[in-house]
This record gives sequence, C-alpha cells and structure tokens, in this order.
Amino acid sequence: LDVVAGCETRQFDELIRTEAVDDGDERFRTFLSYNFACCELVDFGKKPLNPILGETLDGSLDHGEGDTTYWHAEQVSHHPPISASTCWNIKHGIISHSFYKMDVTFQGSAVIAKPLGRRIIRFLRHNEEYVCTPPNLAVRLFRGHAEMNGISKVTCTALDMEAAVNFKAKPLIGGSWHDLTGSVVNISTGEVLYDLTGNWQSKVYCTPHVEHKKKIVATEHDVVHKYHPEPTTRFKWSTEEALCSQKVWAEFIRAMAEGDMKAAGAAKNAVEEEERAKRKARTEAGETWTPKHYTYDNDMEMWVKNDIPESLALTVRSTSNSDSSSSPSLDLKEEQTENTTNKEAPSTEPPSTETKEEKPATEASESANN
Repeated sequence: LDVVAGCETRQFDELIRTEAVDDGDERFRTFLSYNFACCELVDFGKKPLNPILGETLDGSLDHGEGDTTYWHAEQVSHHPPISASTCWNIKHGIISHSFYKMDVTFQGSAVIAKPLGRRIIRFLRHNEEYVCTPPNLAVRLFRGHAEMNGISKVTCTALDMEAAVNFKAKPLIGGSWHDLTGSVVNISTGEVLYDLTGNWQSKVYCTPHVEHKKKIVATEHDVVHKYHPEPTTRFKWSTEEALCSQKVWAEFIRAMAEGDMKAAGAAKNAVEEEERAKRKARTEAGETWTPKHYTYDNDMEMWVKNDIPESLALTVRSTSNSDSSSSPSLDLKEEQTENTTNKEAPSTEPPSTETKEEKPATEASESANN
C-alpha cells in the first residue's frame, strides 16, 4: 500500500494548484504535471510485501487554516491482489478514487508489472472528472534498471480532451532511460492540440501541434513538468487501525532495519501463516470475507470508500451515473515495445476477495511481487 500512497501523495500540492486554474485548456495541461509527478519507480531491492486482506494505510496532510487532505487505502483482495484508495480535500473540492490489480509476468529479459486499473480524480468546482490509466513498470533483469513502459492516458470528457503518453523503452544501444512522447487531442474531432516530448525524470514539454512540422522546437515556456526526486508533500500516517500496515509488518520492518534477514523472513512467514489460519477458519465456517472500508460501485466500476464526506460522494456518483461518457471505458492496450504487449483490460465485475492457498515463504528475499 505504501507504493500506491507514494505515487498519489508525493506531490499533492500540484493537484491543488491545478484545481485553482480557471482556464480549462491550461487546467488540463497543468493536470498533466501532477500525473507525471505520480510516476515513481519501485525499489525492488526493498522487496515490497503483498498486503494482507483488510490491511489499511491511513494518512492526512495539514495545509493549515483548517485545510486538510486525507488519504486512505485498503487491500480489498489478495488473489488477485487489488488495492483500493481514496483521497479527498473538502476545502478545494477534490476527491479521487483508484484501484489497481497488479499483473506481474516474466518476459525473458524483464519482469513486467501491469497495473490493471484506473484512477478517477474529480474537481467539484469545475464539474470535471479526470480518468487516468498508468503505464507498466518494466524491470530489465540484465541491465539492472527499471523503467516505466507503455501507454498511459488521461481523459477529461468535460473538457473534451485526452492525453495519450508513450513511455518509451530504452533501446539496448543508445537512447535514454525514461523518455516519452505523446499528444493531447480533442476527443470529438480527433484534432491534435499539443505534442508531448521529453523525459519524465527531467522535463516534459507540451508544445502546440503544428501539422507537417518535422521537428518540435520546445522552449522553457512549454515545460509542463519538472521532476522532483523527493516528495514535495509528506503525509502523516496513522497507526490507529488494527490492520494498519505499520502494525501488521512491525516485526518485519524492525528486522529489515537491523539487517537481520533471518528474523525478517520469520516475521513475514508468521504474518502469512496467521492469514492462512484465518482463511481456513472462514472456509470451515462458510463465511466470506468482505472489505471493511470499501464497496464495489457497479455504476462507477470502482471500489468506493464507504464513509467519505457526503457532499463529495453524492456529487461524484450522481455525475458518473448521469452520463456514461463521463467514465470512458478503460483502454490499456499497449503499443508494441520491447518484450511488452498488453491486451488485457480489467474486469468490471467486483473480484473475489478470498485468497488461494499459497506455499509459505521461508526467506525475506521471497517477498511478494507488487
């Protein structure tokens, strides 16, 4: 869950700045800056853990003067692993819902993590929804490097604008890590409005599109995103819930911090064995586990937090229901890139939340895939 939190909260001030922009065209381009800021490469050396069923992460960011942003996530399914999260700020009228099902595959020279899911961010004042789909994460095994790879989209039907970004795989010879290209189009006409070029770990440029122009000449005026290696906003995470990540993995985190891999493996195995015992007890009792904080909303095709502020909940749901075009169907088809072709789309049906029987892990280095 901390991986999702890190991506969505690391530059939340960018999202607040975006909501304050009055011009729709400029607001969409500013939104792209926040979307690029959400890109973050997972440190696979730390071997992130698979959250257990019902595990939560709950935090807040105090902006001062009664202005607070809240973020909450719960693991709503273990097999397949699905994380649902919600982030909201009442003062600025911002709310987002997201869920991701990680599909991890081995493709010869790379491990590809495909986040099948989406994030919907809503600006109440502008009556807008931004539907975002993330790129893949590719870990190049023989090059010792990870990179974003494939197609990512940002769609806002209220503004009739959509951005499609191709995170390019670095060639074996030449080229650079983290380059991208893309375009912003008018959805109704298909007209290309802007060209996107650059490197998401440096600068991304958004230049007005000119037909038949062979070379894009970008200037500092066209910079839509500047990379910040460190988060510009840091949320304070709560430890009140019984299944919060900090409590569930406390012994594992302590052992890893001390460099005791044997103790870390034992702590991880203890958590997993306890989960198996709970699952066995539910099976014998004929019980089905259900998430505590989230319910699957068939109209939104999204896991939605049960107790978000009523003013935000009603607005988001009524808008989604009133016009099916406000939630365009998720398209995660990939361009043919190095060892990566994604033709799957996430199911719109609420998945089973129960886990399948798994073999116990005996080493900390066998921590679960994302």
